[in-house]
Amino acid sequence: MSDYDGIPCDAHDYELLKKLEEKTGKQFPVADSLSQWQEARFEKGVVIRDGKVIALDLSYKALRTLPEAVMELTSLIALDLKGNTFKNTPHNIGVLKCLKYLSLSNTGIKTFPRTLLELVHLHELELSGNEQLQSLPKDIELLADLRILNISFCGILSLPAGFVKLKNLTSFYGGGNKMTSLPEEIGDLENLEHLDLKENKLTMLPESISMLSHLRVLDLSQNNFSAFPQSVTKCGSLIKLGFAANQVKNIPDSIGDLNNLEYLNVTDCELLSLPDSIKRLEKLKELYISWNKFEDLPPIIGELVHLVKLDASNCFISFLPPSFCNLTELKHLNLLNNNLEIFPEIIFSLHHLEKLNMMSNHIVSLPEKINSLSHLKELNLEDNALTELPESICELSELKNLILSYNKLRKVPPGFSNIDTLYTLELDGNEWTDFYKNHIIRETTALTLMQLERLNEFISTLIEKIEQSQPLDDFDRAYPYYHDYKDILTIKCREYDNATSKEVFSILSSLA
Repeated sequence: MSDYDGIPCDAHDYELLKKLEEKTGKQFPVADSLSQWQEARFEKGVVIRDGKVIALDLSYKALRTLPEAVMELTSLIALDLKGNTFKNTPHNIGVLKCLKYLSLSNTGIKTFPRTLLELVHLHELELSGNEQLQSLPKDIELLADLRILNISFCGILSLPAGFVKLKNLTSFYGGGNKMTSLPEEIGDLENLEHLDLKENKLTMLPESISMLSHLRVLDLSQNNFSAFPQSVTKCGSLIKLGFAANQVKNIPDSIGDLNNLEYLNVTDCELLSLPDSIKRLEKLKELYISWNKFEDLPPIIGELVHLVKLDASNCFISFLPPSFCNLTELKHLNLLNNNLEIFPEIIFSLHHLEKLNMMSNHIVSLPEKINSLSHLKELNLEDNALTELPESICELSELKNLILSYNKLRKVPPGFSNIDTLYTLELDGNEWTDFYKNHIIRETTALTLMQLERLNEFISTLIEKIEQSQPLDDFDRAYPYYHDYKDILTIKCREYDNATSKEVFSILSSLA
């Protein structure tokens, strides 16, 4: 036995690792377990069990060919080769008979290496991001133990007949390809739980898809459907359904049969309304209906009493229906870019609301009752027509992010600087006349971001003078960054060293 980074390692495998170190130019970190190796996002390294190397990460090592040393690590269970650009398709991986996990994602392979069909114990195969890979082998069913297959964002034109014989398959990621149809027998994949087919060219589904009794997640977004497939509504185990960016004008009443559904995304379709049967989705927690053609928010949404997230942005909504008050469990509400002119008071009945986005409407005033949203953490009112803010906004004791840019504000309430939970504050693009009498900087361990308009020169001077007159060891001065207008600057202000808020305000006042 030899010692590899403190772990006993078989002398043969040790020498092979050393050869691979020479090839890659660095030592491999050692993960404690296979699960830790799989969960790591970067530099997964190796796993050594009973002296043998069982997992190896060679991802993004600029390899042009597969090192021979890899082929001699015959105890390998997991091998990650993603992000290398192989000059030739690896043809010898099949000797690694113990492999259960293999990634060849983003390696530039053009054809499916037939040697992979020798890996009869393989559980997970990742081939995503190989844009020139157009087909899978007809006899892919030889990978009889395969549980997870990822061919997303390749150039796959169709699935072979053998695909539907992968009886142990639980997850298939086939998004971002060029498929126009699916095998008629896809319903034979009796253990399939996750089916991702987004960004293809599908126009219809086989009826047999209704036989996928264990299917929990289905994503059909960004295809070419002109009608919602009725067969989908027979998949009674579905929890999550994505159907965004398909040009359908209505959803069938049978959608209400999906009584286990918790997530529904029909963003960017051409919907004018929602069927009344949607109220039968009693477990629905997330609903995304943005970029549709609703003139008013469908009242039936008020029946979805367990909704936690609702995105109805980029529609034509001018008011909220009375039934909206039933959504008492709602935490995230997105009404961005609608036609609201008056802040809907019915929102104040949503006592658990944490995030509210009403950017790009036409709201002219904010009611005093805004303080009733006591759990609000994020409030975005950018690009409205607000001229003033109510005093009560200062009572939002959990508020972390407040976006008020591009309104018509001339001042902020006197108690504004007392919102000591604030993490992000954006105020640029207003009509300030009283800004410096209402200081927004305060002592806080949270990071405060202030965006000020046309004040680059002043801010540079401010930082310079504060640094000269105060021992601000914890002052973290950020580099300026610019948005659409080059006169918007961000300052980062951390907790001042031995300086109270009052002293900081005094410094700012003298500079102003």
